[in-house]
Amino acid sequence: MKKLPLLTLTALSASGILWACGGGDDSDDSIVPYDAGPDVPIRYDTGVDAPDPALGQGTAFCEGTLGLIRNAVASCCSVAETSSLSVDLFKNAASYTTKCEQTLERSIGQHRTSPKSQDFDACLNGYAAVFSADAGACGGLDKYRSIDVLSPSCATAFIGKGEENDPCAGDFDCTPGTVCIGYSDTADGKCQTPAPQNGTCGVASGSGAPPVDFAISPGQSCSGNLYCANGNCQPTLIVEDAGCTSDPMCGNGGLCLDQRCSPPPLPGPRYAAGGYCHTSEDCNTGLFCDQKIVPPNDGGAPPGATGTCAPSLANSAAEGCGAPNTGIDHVCLGRCDGANCQPLCTFP
Repeated sequence: MKKLPLLTLTALSASGILWACGGGDDSDDSIVPYDAGPDVPIRYDTGVDAPDPALGQGTAFCEGTLGLIRNAVASCCSVAETSSLSVDLFKNAASYTTKCEQTLERSIGQHRTSPKSQDFDACLNGYAAVFSADAGACGGLDKYRSIDVLSPSCATAFIGKGEENDPCAGDFDCTPGTVCIGYSDTADGKCQTPAPQNGTCGVASGSGAPPVDFAISPGQSCSGNLYCANGNCQPTLIVEDAGCTSDPMCGNGGLCLDQRCSPPPLPGPRYAAGGYCHTSEDCNTGLFCDQKIVPPNDGGAPPGATGTCAPSLANSAAEGCGAPNTGIDHVCLGRCDGANCQPLCTFP
């Protein structure tokens, strides 16, 4: 189409003005509504280019969880004691805290996640109670090893915004009902619905758990009655089946007790003090499987039970942790020094 001369456009504009002022036909019959074609949904400005107001909350969360462990190690463990700690999280608490902060702040800055204030506060309050001043120099570390600090509130302290196939650094980036699959400490995964049998699940193959996972527990990345085994979804065992090594292997809400799948015992999810056990995993938090208290051979103990659930031993030279309890998890609140329980660290 040829361009109209400027003079012609000016004349047309002038005639339009005269018509609009009443110089034309008053009838609407000749007016044809403007049709822009198919309706296009309006996209409102979400402000994604602006700084997220939640920036800083990732740092606050990591400081209030892993940071408390870092501070406790720094205040009560010498350099030599720190390097010899058997708990990886304690030994690397400083670098883990920094990495946790970087991961969460990046997700918040990219508008992938935001804190859920009630659960955010509840999780931090749980950690604060463990590492309170009255716990003493190393008391917080000892308590942390013997109780379950990662409450359900920690897993839901952040709510994700990622839909199916959106990038994610953890479940905290994904909307409820989806989980982050194939993520690692250095690379994003994708938000997916929980995987079917033989599907990929959890962290990237061959990758250890990213530091942020120590503060925010990942969700169940397999669908139905499946569990994640080395990055692959596998069927759970039926209750009363043998051969389990962890709770997720047991279906129908069962637990792995005495190395076999069993229904959750009453009154708690695990055996209370006095209950017969095979390993410390059979016992409630704060307890260990004391091999010195042998179950009676009267048929009252479950098959395979070799000990009795008892409170973890205090940090006293009078409390023995040697044979037959040598190497038993959680036998001491702190650490086993030879045959005696001692604080995890003794510095300064």
